[in-house]
Amino acid sequence: MRVGKNPASNKVRFAVVVSKKLGTAVVRNRTKRLLREALRSNRNKIIVGTDIILSPQDSEKLSTVRAVQYALMTLCGRAAILKTLPEQEKTEG
Repeated sequence: MRVGKNPASNKVRFAVVVSKKLGTAVVRNRTKRLLREALRSNRNKIIVGTDIILSPQDSEKLSTVRAVQYALMTLCGRAAILKTLPEQEKTEG
């Protein structure tokens, strides 16, 4: 996953790049669909002005939408591009 900041933008942009090394066309297309759905459903949790490029390496780990969402949120957390929720700020402070 590659992340870029674009402060001039007022939205989250993303791209999915899948190599032929991942598998057949059916596997590649399913992986892209799952990644797009996970990004679409979690877009509001990511900081505005972020550009994300995803390039999966293993399709077996990305077999369900739930698994893809967990992997995506873990990566976004590591990249520090998740929005801070107001409830978390109140409990921490």
